[in-house]
Amino acid sequence: MRSRRVSFRRGTAFAARRCARRRARALVAVPSADPGTASSAGAPGTAGSAGAPGTAGSAGAPGTAGSAGAPGTAGSAGAPGTAGSAGAPGTAGSAAVTTSPGRRPTASLEAERPYPLLVHPPF
Repeated sequence: MRSRRVSFRRGTAFAARRCARRRARALVAVPSADPGTASSAGAPGTAGSAGAPGTAGSAGAPGTAGSAGAPGTAGSAGAPGTAGSAGAPGTAGSAAVTTSPGRRPTASLEAERPYPLLVHPPF
């Protein structure tokens, strides 16, 4: 026979309290991007924030540009339909994500292909 304590922990009241605690912890952790941590992604319609020194810049949300990497890091990739951001001093700029609904990324495929695209490949 199950004890009351076990059945109570599986109830909705316990789960709701646990979710509230996790949400509160997440809200406290998000705003600051300390050195050695990655910065958070921008919300829809905004730019992603820059990474702290020694970390990567975060990706922009859909419809926005990716943010610049901090000194010593790479710039992050733009979200689908946007341009990739510039790299910070001493780093490489990131590649743009050139996808749109119903299409494959063209730039990356052309760079990898060793021969020009033909209607009938040579093999």
